[in-house]
This record gives sequence, structure tokens and C-alpha cells, in this order.
Amino acid sequence: MATVWRKLGAYFQKPVAQRKELDPQTKKELEEYNEKLSEYHLKVRQKNTALYTSIVPKELLLLLMKHNDYKCTQWGSRKFARLVNLARNILDVEIHSQEGYAFNKKTTKQEEQFIIKLTLLMALFFPLPLKSALSDPKADEKYKSLFRTWLVDDFGMLDPEEFEIFEAGVFNGVKNEPGNVVLDIFHDALRFEESQFGYTVNSNIMRTVLGKSIVFTAKAKKESERNLTPGWVLNFQAAYNIDSFVDEEKALADNEAMHEDGIT
Repeated sequence: MATVWRKLGAYFQKPVAQRKELDPQTKKELEEYNEKLSEYHLKVRQKNTALYTSIVPKELLLLLMKHNDYKCTQWGSRKFARLVNLARNILDVEIHSQEGYAFNKKTTKQEEQFIIKLTLLMALFFPLPLKSALSDPKADEKYKSLFRTWLVDDFGMLDPEEFEIFEAGVFNGVKNEPGNVVLDIFHDALRFEESQFGYTVNSNIMRTVLGKSIVFTAKAKKESERNLTPGWVLNFQAAYNIDSFVDEEKALADNEAMHEDGIT
């Protein structure tokens, strides 16, 4: 069959790429640009690490690690970090797009910080009841009580009304009805992450501006399928002086194999 196609003028071999050497000036400018870009990414990672560690007490993280193996490549820190990035990107577009959620200009900053906090916690807690439900039919009931004790009573991180939103995000996931901006953002982040398991993102069921973006969907799908690790999660682990949250060596090796990380 291949011979027939060739006779008809079809050739399947890729053309040999001609590698061109950059002139010294262009090469220098490119190196300077890459250096500045690396410095920028480092600052972003440090800023994100400071923000996220200010939200999650070390004592809480240690409690969570007793219930979930965050080194797990499928349901651990990689997925947590990608969900956080996705939620942040979705939120940024919602705030700055005319088609996005109608935030109150006077309170946008406070609302932004609140949504970051809730979606971060949702992403961190989400795997626990999901994985446990496979072996324990009462997992949801157990974890709802435990999470409320931790977040409302013990650490005072959420009030009862805030916990209701958190609980809906963690336990209902993509099944929540549309209309709550926090849950809609988390819904779309979860939908993007479903790409890791072969699901196709349908823009018709997405609820946010970025969720409906074909270009961003392609990028998010690729990062999820490749199970990439956002660089900041390595700083996140180091800030707590632990080594049981992310397998740094494997994460870096996997990212290197793909020539990128999970920064969206």
C-alpha cells in the first residue's frame, strides 16, 4: 500500500531539518532573554510558595500525609499542584475578562484571595475521600466529619459557611450545580485534569471563560496527560523541611523527559 501511495505522489518521510547556527549577537540576546525568563519564573515560584505555605500549616499537611501518599504520581502532589495552577489561571481570566464573573471592583482582591485559599484546600484534600471510597463505602461520611474538625474547629481556617463551599467542591467535584464562582472554577480545573485518564474536555459543559478556550484546553490536556509537575511544588515541600510530599528526583526526571514542567 505504501508503494501505491508513493506512486501517486504521497511521501511520508519527514524532511531532514537543516540546522542553522545562530549568529553570535542573536545567540547572546537569546541567552540573556532565557536568563531573565528564568529569573522571572524563580520569583513567581517563590511568591507562590510564600502564599501557599501561608495558607497551609505544616501540622495540617502532616496530618493529610497520614491519609494520602502525596508522592503517588497519579493522586498526589503533582495533581494537587496542577489543579492549583489551573484554578489560578481560570480565576485570573475570570477577573480580567469582560465575559468573566462579575466581581465587585471594590472587593476583587479580597475575593481573589478567598478563592485561591479555597481552591488550594480543595485541591489538597480532594484525593482523600475519592481514593478511600473504593474500599470504604462510608468514606465520605468519615472524611466530612474529620475535615470539619480540622479546618473549622482545630485550625480555624474556615468558618461554617466557607466549609460548606469547600465540602461541596471536595465531595461533589464536577457534580455541583453551576452558579457559585468558586465551585465553577474548581469544576473546570477538575475537568481539565480528567484528560489524564483519557477523557475529552467538552467546551459546552465548561463554565468559565478559560474553560471554554480551545487553545488553553489543548495546553492543559497535554500537561495532564504527561503528568507534569509544576516547579513551585518543589519549593513548597522544601519550605516545610520535609521530603515526603513530592518525589523530587522523579518529578524532575519526568519533566526533563518532556522538556518542560507543569506551569500553565
